[in-house]
Amino acid sequence: MKEDRLIYTDYPFSSPKMDLNTRAKIFLPFSALKGFEQKIDEANQFHIDKIEIDNDMKQYIYETLSFIESNSTNTEIQVVYYEDYDYKMINGVIRIIDFQDGFIIIDDKKININDIYDIN
Repeated sequence: MKEDRLIYTDYPFSSPKMDLNTRAKIFLPFSALKGFEQKIDEANQFHIDKIEIDNDMKQYIYETLSFIESNSTNTEIQVVYYEDYDYKMINGVIRIIDFQDGFIIIDDKKININDIYDIN
């Protein structure tokens, strides 16, 4: 019978065995919507506008920095500053105060003096 011959004969062609690395790539996770997660993260970020401080507060900040510079003590201070659409707080010792270029360095962080919101 023809059917018996077809059942017991080898399949006319066989696919070559796939190596394990190629086979593993088939089952790797993938993102169907490339960049979607990044766009969601960007949309969920909360942006805060920079608050303009009054002249009294600016003067207080400059006086405090001048006092620290003249005493050159390793006093730890706390600075609230504006960066990347958000207010951040840092505690540390001021290493450099540069009034001419308008920045301070606390530990290894460079902060623009005009971005300082509060200093203690």
